[in-house]
Amino acid sequence: MNITINSKNLLKAAQKVGGCIKSSNTLPILDCILVHASNNEIILTASDNEIRATTKVAATVERQVDCCIDYNQITGILKSFPSAPVELEFSDKYVKLVCGESRYVLPVSDFTAFPKTQNIDWKNPINMDTDDLCSSLKRAVKFTDPTDDFMGIRNVVLQSFNNNLKVKAMTAFMAFSESVMECPQDFKVLLSNRAASFLATQPIEEETMVMDHTDSNVRFSTETTTITIIQPEQSPPDVDKLLEGKEINHRITVNKENFIRAINALMQLSALSFSPLKLDFTKKEVVINCDDKFLELKGREVCNATLVGEEFTTGFNGKILATVLGMVDEEEAILEVADPKRMAFVNTGKIKMLATAYGL
Repeated sequence: MNITINSKNLLKAAQKVGGCIKSSNTLPILDCILVHASNNEIILTASDNEIRATTKVAATVERQVDCCIDYNQITGILKSFPSAPVELEFSDKYVKLVCGESRYVLPVSDFTAFPKTQNIDWKNPINMDTDDLCSSLKRAVKFTDPTDDFMGIRNVVLQSFNNNLKVKAMTAFMAFSESVMECPQDFKVLLSNRAASFLATQPIEEETMVMDHTDSNVRFSTETTTITIIQPEQSPPDVDKLLEGKEINHRITVNKENFIRAINALMQLSALSFSPLKLDFTKKEVVINCDDKFLELKGREVCNATLVGEEFTTGFNGKILATVLGMVDEEEAILEVADPKRMAFVNTGKIKMLATAYGL
């Protein structure tokens, strides 16, 4: 026996870092997690050469261990174990896992082949509320497009200016900006769609985390977990310029759930996800029509609405409009329209969003 630890504690730690491992890697070592055990704790690290995640977990350690183990193999085995002590015995080429009557032997790899840690001089620590940041990143990721050729709109922006930290993102058809917290430092860092998604879904238990950054890297750390990310080079256009300074000519208040339900129901008729819905806004209701000429299908929904301004007709991609409205926590959503042929805004105070319109 070299290490003894509860199987579920080890599985939880491995899964915490393993989310950054890609499903297919050109380097086999990147399919592995790096294991370092000493001083009655295990430090696990995973990397995809953009994201490097490290976490530590308490264990009984009889001697120092340094090796790499295939992530899918070890987590697959740990999932099958009950919540009970598991003993790990290491040799130069193998690790033996024993849990009750279950016994497995897995190959291990040379730890020196694993990507090395960069020596980075971190000098700009900022304390952040973990839940506030991760929740905002979850919303922002929905406003990125990893398939678009314009690389900048694959990325999420964290930008602090005038004591206000914002999380921002955009695609060719919608934009997002959320004020997260007061922040005394002015800075701008970028996260790829993948890095932002990984960070947003981390099961981080600590209420606060520390963010630090350089020109090319950004780090998020707690007492047990550290995530270091290489910043992408391309930045999206300035989202705030799109979201601010527009003269609003129409303001519509709708019940969010009813409006999204109607949109989603009509989108079931559309042969193409980008087929526009026609929206007729009157003083007391909005009539939503879907006419799919390819399948010769038609649908119509009516929702109560309150319109301030002249009645008008416009068109929206239903999926985009539903995504924007889905970010609103309140029962009612307010759409602000400057030009029915161009765009609509949703402003909750903390969150500002834009959806591109189709002129009909």
